[in-house]
Amino acid sequence: ETIYGARARATATTRTPVVVVPGILGSKLVERGTGRKVWGAFQFGAVDPDIPGDARTFALPMREGVPLAQLTDEIEAPDALDTVKLDIGLLRGLELGAYVDLLQALAAGKYRDSALAPPDEQAVKYGGLHYTCWQNPYDWRREISENAQALDARIRELQDTVRRQRGLPADAEVKVDLLCHSMGGLLGQWYLRYGAMRLPEEGPAPEPTWEGARNIRNFIMVGTPSGGSTNVLPRLRDGLDLNPLFPNYRPAIVGTFPAMYQLIPPDDLARVVDASGSPIAMHDPATWERLRWGLADPGQDEYLSWLLPEVPAAADRRRIALDHLAKCLGAAARFHEALRRPSVPPAHLRRVLLAGDAIMMPSVREIRADGTLHIREHAPGDGEVTRASALGDAAVAKDPAAPAEYWLDFDKVVFLPYEHLEMVGQPLFVDNLLYELLERQ
Repeated sequence: ETIYGARARATATTRTPVVVVPGILGSKLVERGTGRKVWGAFQFGAVDPDIPGDARTFALPMREGVPLAQLTDEIEAPDALDTVKLDIGLLRGLELGAYVDLLQALAAGKYRDSALAPPDEQAVKYGGLHYTCWQNPYDWRREISENAQALDARIRELQDTVRRQRGLPADAEVKVDLLCHSMGGLLGQWYLRYGAMRLPEEGPAPEPTWEGARNIRNFIMVGTPSGGSTNVLPRLRDGLDLNPLFPNYRPAIVGTFPAMYQLIPPDDLARVVDASGSPIAMHDPATWERLRWGLADPGQDEYLSWLLPEVPAAADRRRIALDHLAKCLGAAARFHEALRRPSVPPAHLRRVLLAGDAIMMPSVREIRADGTLHIREHAPGDGEVTRASALGDAAVAKDPAAPAEYWLDFDKVVFLPYEHLEMVGQPLFVDNLLYELLERQ
């Protein structure tokens, strides 16, 4: 308030609105039509993955030979996950803060999130005048580029709203600031480079058009795993066992989510190695079959029978699961190839990174002959994303003393001594964020 109070309260009509893109797990998921909670509320009546029918609701469909983009269901993402509601024993009614801290940071700059309830009824408390801030929730299970079209539509809707509010012509240029946390930054990178285009089902990476960048002034990434994170491997192998309070999301369920595979580090970065230190091709389906991991684990057949009740034979279920696995791994490899394709961004686009580098975390994992997974090397990061991954440094696969080789080009980088999600609630983060939004006009 002392630093930014006056500027935040300014009524200038040139204020650039902000679109917030959360990371994986960071959007609520509900069943279309019924409104039944699929993710974000662990209460009576919500989807429980320990029940076969509910597990099938949460998992993405699998059908042999059908492209990922056509494997749709009735799940939608209405809001960012500002809080998590629990209804478990003595913890009944407890709310755990999730993205509320990020929204609160924007509230300090007097940005008003149009998706939230009136100020006296919401988790984020606003004061004084309000300015536009829009969430961009999305189905974080799906292949990341599939969400670009909805992001483009939301940005264009916001632009139209600003034109009406300010009495501008229908063709007046209106840019927005794009604030992306974690995996949301990968969606943001895709949108900047390719606009509403989807990742092709096969073939080489498309040529970047920077179509989405036409609509963006500032692109701010927070803790984005541009080079992936090895932390996703045990989650794909073992499922999501978040803590004792939450249900267990088994590997067969998590393995249906293409976005999870898009967090695996590109193979050429050599973040997954064997006992001799040689890189392992984690985007090759044969590797997963050899390791018997995730959808390729024969021990998951009971849960595959939950997801594929119309398929009576275990061999047929396995064939369908392996087909889905191959599609997800192929999409992940092509996605990273597209984001790393050399291209010069437009001059007007300011690119900012806020990342953690004070926590030593796994950077290289070793898979031994018996299929067990071990941490081989540590590196500075935020507990989920290493410093090198956030920077997009391809030199990590070489001699540590080799010069950095960035495939991302930033105008400003700020390193913060905080954990991945905790970061957004810290005063140092808020200070740097509001400087970029309010003073870098």
